[in-house]
Amino acid sequence: MREVKYITTRVLENSKGEKKGKIRVVVYKDEPNTAYVRYLCPECSHQEEATLPWKKPLIVKCSNCGYKMKIVNLLRQFKKERKKNK
Repeated sequence: MREVKYITTRVLENSKGEKKGKIRVVVYKDEPNTAYVRYLCPECSHQEEATLPWKKPLIVKCSNCGYKMKIVNLLRQFKKERKKNK
């Protein structure tokens, strides 16, 4: 069994702010520069699996409509939303 270096599953919002998409990213320890991605585009509902170079933040572009899905650090995202709601 392969050891995981990084894994996340996120709900994604479309351009209208509706939560309609999902993305899952897995990076294995034996391939630290490769991200395995499975997503449901929140804009057009296209589903796909892709292998991308691993870097933070990871930006995945839907191959059907071109919508960009950005996977950011959760702690930074939480602080940004908390600051916004004050």
